[in-house]
Amino acid sequence: MDQLDQLEQLEASELEYNSSDNSYSDYDSSSSLGADISSPPPSPNLSLNSEPSISGGTGSRHSIGARIQALTYLELGLPIFQIEAKTGIKKTQIYNIRKKALLRGWIPDTIIETYHIDDSSHSGRPITSQEVIDLILETVTKNSTTRGWSCERIAQEVSLKSKVSASTVYRILKKHGYSSFKRTMKPGLKLEDKAKRLKWCLDHEDWILEDWKNVI
Repeated sequence: MDQLDQLEQLEASELEYNSSDNSYSDYDSSSSLGADISSPPPSPNLSLNSEPSISGGTGSRHSIGARIQALTYLELGLPIFQIEAKTGIKKTQIYNIRKKALLRGWIPDTIIETYHIDDSSHSGRPITSQEVIDLILETVTKNSTTRGWSCERIAQEVSLKSKVSASTVYRILKKHGYSSFKRTMKPGLKLEDKAKRLKWCLDHEDWILEDWKNVI
């Protein structure tokens, strides 16, 4: 086989023939014979200095800018390890950001809006109405028995009119200066003690005011 045939086979296999050492080598992407289209074009060197990531270990949150930048890099075809290095966002989080953006109406190759990737708003604990607060305090101060009730027992009583939890009762009472205590338990009367008290009452049931004035 002559060198002309070798060069024809070289073009078909996308190899470059080096006449100086009679060898074959891959095309160089920057050679004059043409560009290598097998690899994607280099991604632009974008900076994240204006929007740093907010990291804090497991479950860390990242700024809106960092998330947009990570999704942009992903759409440009930048390798995941480079995106992680540039943004500080892990692989799983990057794909979760993309999934969230798609669910919120983002279309690839279009502008990424902040509402596509920001955190969902949380309602938090509902505000307890003044009516419920007054009902809790009224129940506690009703008598000596209710003052010794637990938060669970108070919540059950108040929930007959307005649904409330034991934790809410505890928070309201603590806010208004109430605290927990151990009830004082008095020993019960024996039968002989009850008999003595009854006899004393019967002996003095006819006393008038003048009689009681002589008692010191």
